[in-house]
Amino acid sequence: MSRPALRTVLAATFAASVLLVAGCATTAAPAPSGTETPAADEGYVTPGKLTVATGDIAYEPYVIDDDPTSGKGFESAVAYAVADKLGFSHDDVVWVRTSFESAIAPGPKNFDFNLQQYTITEEREQAVDFSSPYYSASQGVVAIEGGAADGVTDIAGLKKLQLGAMAGSTSATTIESAVAPDKPAQLYNSNEDAVAALTANQIDAIVLDLPTSYIAVNVY
Repeated sequence: MSRPALRTVLAATFAASVLLVAGCATTAAPAPSGTETPAADEGYVTPGKLTVATGDIAYEPYVIDDDPTSGKGFESAVAYAVADKLGFSHDDVVWVRTSFESAIAPGPKNFDFNLQQYTITEEREQAVDFSSPYYSASQGVVAIEGGAADGVTDIAGLKKLQLGAMAGSTSATTIESAVAPDKPAQLYNSNEDAVAALTANQIDAIVLDLPTSYIAVNVY
């Protein structure tokens, strides 16, 4: 049996800044008198290395083929550009994986910074530090061709539908604050889980960052 065709039915106008999360690295101790500490060793999780975090699953177009070490994809390329500016070689960049929620939870981090399409909110700023925004993306709605959401052209048309999104994401917040649907949104651990629910006709549509919605339509 062929899989249902997905399509982007609506590009909402609720732009979300996609941001860099700074890890809580400890400050290096002063070097003993008469010695020099290389700049690359000061305040980093691992001396001489730049540790960068991405998601448990790194999504396109931010990371291509879930391989941040390739330097392909917007966030992967940004990471290596930052590393170069800081004086790190490509081989000195170490990647670690984090879940979306754990990276912004209070407490010590195992990375120097994290690129994972975060939106700055007051609540998140209580736990982590953010850089200036490096990317801005609107929200898109993806539905099954011929399904209940096919043909919807405005926010009002979404209110009666069963919507889904990844838990803790800007997309989930957008559903609650901008759409305010009649039924509570179904939340999932990953975008893949949300797409699976959509293709199984468990929900009518999912909300994703607009670039990710195009990937979902063409890949999943």
